[in-house]
Amino acid sequence: MKTYEECQLDIRYVAIKRSTIETINHYVTNGLRPGSFCRAVLANDLVEAFARADQENSFTMPAIASYLYNEIPGRHSGCWGSYEATAEWIRRGGMEGIAKAAKAAAEEKLDGEGHTQ
Repeated sequence: MKTYEECQLDIRYVAIKRSTIETINHYVTNGLRPGSFCRAVLANDLVEAFARADQENSFTMPAIASYLYNEIPGRHSGCWGSYEATAEWIRRGGMEGIAKAAKAAAEEKLDGEGHTQ
């Protein structure tokens, strides 16, 4: 995942609005619910994404799609691809929430085996 500043140095993403990059990144990292445009993009709902897009996002839709495909966890990770996947990603708290849950599960397993930390 790239920051907005890194995107400004990448010809593929330079035209994407700061707010769009940051919304997608916050969704991926923390599972923060995006607005209707980014939610449609993340759900892979092309028609709805265009219906919700402002003029600038409409013009940069190919770059936004490229950013999703190349820079954020793939569809196989459950991060994006459908409304169901995005709802589950939000419920899990994004990458941070998933990492915390995995750490807690590992600690619980160790505690259950009689190990101390």
